[in-house]
Amino acid sequence: MAGVVDADTHIAESEAMWSYIDKETYPRRPILAKIPEDTWYKERNAFWLIDGEIFPKPAGKASFSLITPSAQKKESGRGDIHLSVRELTDPKARVMDMDKMGVDVQVIYPTLFLVYLTDDPLLEIGLCRAYNRFVADGCAKEPNRLKWVAILPLRSIEASLQEMKWTKDQGAVGVFFRGMEGNLTLDNPYFNPIYSLAEKLDITICIHTGSGSRHLMQLFDVERNHTFAHNRVLPVVAFRDLVANRIPEQFPKLRFGFIEAAASWVPYIWHVLKRSVRSDLKNQNPQDLSATIDSGLPAKPTKNCRTCSIISARIILSSAPITATTIHRKNRSS
Repeated sequence: MAGVVDADTHIAESEAMWSYIDKETYPRRPILAKIPEDTWYKERNAFWLIDGEIFPKPAGKASFSLITPSAQKKESGRGDIHLSVRELTDPKARVMDMDKMGVDVQVIYPTLFLVYLTDDPLLEIGLCRAYNRFVADGCAKEPNRLKWVAILPLRSIEASLQEMKWTKDQGAVGVFFRGMEGNLTLDNPYFNPIYSLAEKLDITICIHTGSGSRHLMQLFDVERNHTFAHNRVLPVVAFRDLVANRIPEQFPKLRFGFIEAAASWVPYIWHVLKRSVRSDLKNQNPQDLSATIDSGLPAKPTKNCRTCSIISARIILSSAPITATTIHRKNRSS
């Protein structure tokens, strides 16, 4: 079947997901809470209560909106996508919708996990495992059509490595990162064991827009600032940091994806890298950013060394010509 691959589609996490949480964490599972519609949250009147905090938080500092839970009036009144399709409780119905749109394959990402949820490693492990097991079961019913990206409990490297192996065996095609994780940027050596195992497992590091830094979120109000600074721009920051610090050269077979982040920023970041920390890139080409790394290439970049691999979803059509021109420019001397 030749069709479209939707490289970035989402699930609205439901109460059914939390039935998968382990016994130890079950008393702390996310609880659905509803409030009247006449508060300043308006139609965003349902939340997940997790360790005394609400998700989403629709107004005020550190605010954000999400399509989960589906019980909020803003979402329950939707007629475009059936609830069971959004929540992956009916995988066959989801595939039927895909057929109507001419979509061959979907790669499924989370929604609740787009934001920072907890400082507690044990709770994070429980939440991630519940998500992965629920989505794995759903996608297993349509394995050729529904692919998924795993969520790792990144505050525990040991638990993350165990979860990577399990999710790979269950069909996961990538692991989910936000542009920052807690107080760490993605070039931090803390993440090297994850990158190393991902390379061995042939699984992609998928850096999606998301608010992974609680401290950064505190500065912004979604109604005034939207989510640009603490969400939208962070994959661009991650790209700069990974290339500047030669992470792809340390793991030359590892693929990095920059998802829901557009691509018109590629010329600018390429320019920044060449002028600041990567003078070796002056004689290389932006097309190297999108090329597959051949096995056996040297770890140190040479004139023709390909520095990293990119997957970018959601390219804005108006920016496509300049982006394509930059990425695919022919070799030329500086």
